[in-house]
Amino acid sequence: MDVENFKSTITEFHNKFKKPIWITEWACQNYGSNQNHQCSQDQINTFMRETQAWLDSTPWVERYAYFAPITKFPGGFNTKNRLMSSSGAITPLGQDYIRNTSEEDEKANDVEQPPLRREMGRRVKAKAIGWPYVA
Repeated sequence: MDVENFKSTITEFHNKFKKPIWITEWACQNYGSNQNHQCSQDQINTFMRETQAWLDSTPWVERYAYFAPITKFPGGFNTKNRLMSSSGAITPLGQDYIRNTSEEDEKANDVEQPPLRREMGRRVKAKAIGWPYVA
């Protein structure tokens, strides 16, 4: 996965619709004919860190949530993207995601959410249903 391609795609949506953007799911994941060529753990860590930093610094990105804080991954998804283990423990990737969420973002959660959703999401108020969502 390409960080610059991710940024370009999100920017194109913003430029087209001139609206704030919500990213309800993103991850270092290949689909279709590339499904057998998934990101390594190092690539995933770098991708998440760099894209999360860009999302945090982009004023028109209002909300985002990494895919996915779930214990059971659907078939075909790169399980190295897990924020939680199958037993419910937060993975090292999940810890990095939380660590990279600022206190200001935590204060922006003005809707009461279950503890894990609050920990795993940056200003997340809506259930993740797909990406990108134009508000």
